[in-house]
Amino acid sequence: MKNIILGLLAGALLSAIPMIRFDEPEIILPEWEGSFNPSLKIQASPYIKDGRASFSVKIPSDVYSLKTSGISSSAPVPEGYIASTSGNGQYFALYQKIGESVDFYDITSARFWQKKSEQYPLISHNGKIVLLLVADHSEVKILDKNGNQLENRIAGRFCTNISFSKETDYAVIGFLDGSYYLIDEDGKTIHSGKTVDNLPVKTASVNINGSFLAVHFGNEKKDYLKIIDIKKSKEFISQLPNVSVTKTAVDINNDGNSVIISGDQIIFFSKKCKTIAAYKIPEIRTGHTSALITGDFAVLSCMNNTGSTVFMFSLENGLLYNRNFPDKAIELKNSGNVILARGTSNLYCLSYSR
Repeated sequence: MKNIILGLLAGALLSAIPMIRFDEPEIILPEWEGSFNPSLKIQASPYIKDGRASFSVKIPSDVYSLKTSGISSSAPVPEGYIASTSGNGQYFALYQKIGESVDFYDITSARFWQKKSEQYPLISHNGKIVLLLVADHSEVKILDKNGNQLENRIAGRFCTNISFSKETDYAVIGFLDGSYYLIDEDGKTIHSGKTVDNLPVKTASVNINGSFLAVHFGNEKKDYLKIIDIKKSKEFISQLPNVSVTKTAVDINNDGNSVIISGDQIIFFSKKCKTIAAYKIPEIRTGHTSALITGDFAVLSCMNNTGSTVFMFSLENGLLYNRNFPDKAIELKNSGNVILARGTSNLYCLSYSR
């Protein structure tokens, strides 16, 4: 009995002591680097073993399906042809600037179909839909993976934006007349709208499951960001502090949180389009920008006076990483927590974990 009482007393004392919780550290690893000028040269990552996800990398003579581990497969692009690739690198279409057909292949160079068309093809992440943009940018036709043209056709006054979701096959299409359309994985329009005063759509992004849209619009005097909650049919708008004459980097995640580069600022917004945080970019030059945001982190790139800078943020703890690269422009892609940064001649692969 004495021991039982002592045990109860000890337990009561321990329960009164506040627990100290140690959060897991956030880690950014450089997985591998490589170049693709004149050909792709990469040493596979010693850390990533499965490498099941893949990215597309395109050069004039070849298209590559690049695994996250750094292992790649490729297909040749004939001279005089241009390739359009799916985001995962598993499919590509060949066309000519002045041509009469579009040919659709997988990465083994097996041709799925050929279609008479003078339009420019754009392929969704997994190749489920192919968008054909007419030469005057006034209309977008939609094909399925088998080359069948769907009844749905999108039209407006000069297409200014076509963006696909990461890892899935949603698409958002915007026009100079302020109209925008959300296309699902079957090529159907599931949402459409107009900007305030029909101001031109400059950039737009759709999240992975097609539940949120971020639409950047404006003119030469004012810029705005609109967040659309598709399921709740709600819209929220904020004016941006700076004007981007044309496109800028913007992305939105499955929680409706978004990030955008506005002038010399990286700004985070909530799903109700309220500013959560802002970060002033020390050095930025007008030109190519890129952004992606997930549930845990965000990565952005912009041009500087000597090359480009990549920033990585934790959505909980702020800026974790920034690095200058010699490349004049860097495009960002991700598969889960693995990020591919493609420069003008080089490739860089990073991973985020905690």
